[in-house]
Parts: sequence; C-alpha cells; structure tokens
Amino acid sequence: MRSILLKTTAIAGVVGLGVWSLPCPQSADAADHTDPPSIVEANEDIGDIYAWHDAAEDTFTAILTFAGTVPGAELAYSDNVQYGIHISNDADPTTSEMDLWFQFGENAAGDWGIQATGIPGSAGPIVGAVGTDLTDGPAHVWADLTDDPFFFDLVGFGATLSTGTLSFTAADFFEGRNIRSIVVETSLASVTGTDNLRVWATTRVPDAG
Repeated sequence: MRSILLKTTAIAGVVGLGVWSLPCPQSADAADHTDPPSIVEANEDIGDIYAWHDAAEDTFTAILTFAGTVPGAELAYSDNVQYGIHISNDADPTTSEMDLWFQFGENAAGDWGIQATGIPGSAGPIVGAVGTDLTDGPAHVWADLTDDPFFFDLVGFGATLSTGTLSFTAADFFEGRNIRSIVVETSLASVTGTDNLRVWATTRVPDAG
C-alpha cells in the first residue's frame, strides 16, 4: 500500500493542544484541499481532519473530509481508496494504538455504502448505506456530502504574499462548496490512554500491479 496524504492534529482539553510531524517509513506528503503534489484521483485528496471530545458526555468525535466539489457537481465515491483515522494515546507519538479504516462500495443498483473497521467501542465492522447513522454499541459512523466547514481567505492570502503585509478580507474561498465527510463518534473512554490523544488521517490505494 502507498500513503498519499497525511494530516495531523491533537485533541484540545485532554492534555494539550498541538500539531506534530509523524515519522513515516514510507514517503508521505502533508497537504490539504488539492495541495498534494500528486494524487491518482480526487477521492484521495484529504480536506481536513477535525477531532474533539466531550468529557461530560463521554464522547469522542472525529471528522475526515475529502474530495471537495463545487455545488451541482456529480457525487461519486471510489471503492479503491481506503481512508484512515489514526489515534495515538501513549507517550510515543510516532505510532498509532488505534487505526480506524473506512472504505466505500457500490451495489448492483448503484447505491453506495461504507464499511468501517477498527472503531473503538465497536464489536466488529460497521457496514451500511451512505447517509445513514450506522451504530454498534457506543460507536456511530456516518458519511455523505456536506458543506465544507473550512474557512480560507484566499484573497487575503494572495495579497499577503504579494505585498508582504498581513491581509484579511471577508472572502471565504470555500463558501458554498461541498465536500465528502466521514464522521465517527464513540465513547471517550474507549480511546483514552496514558498520554495525549493525537489524531491524524491518511488515504491509501493498493499498489499498481
């Protein structure tokens, strides 16, 4: 397998907040929103990874977005791309203790579904239709097209680069754009360990041949 994209974050409120780099035995390019130097197909393109927890409700939530589109664009998934949300919860941030994998599939009628494996708190694979709240114990999985929640001032960014002066405008480049999202929620107790929770996401496809 080859990793295509890598994004990382840490969970605020568990122990700390931060972003860190992950040493990887294979090459990995950190990128977001059509930034990677090379992708085989748009479905490999990670948008963002969001993660948070609610200690009072004992919930941990992570959202992986990918393959952003403009409104009206045809919604399509790929059964060749695997999406990973990885969680480290001990003192070694270079390895994950939990690997949550998601893959889409299409039936003979053209309906798309998703299979989720490795979900903490779940007894086994969670499988069902896209756009459906799929549950197993405390674990929930949902995937579908959503509004892109990421805000990016492309106009201000361009002005900052050209003038050298920090510039902000009210223009959101992603306003009105859509993106595909995978949402997973489970019990906080099922993911916590001895240290910070660190979360990152990857996409991968089988090696050619």
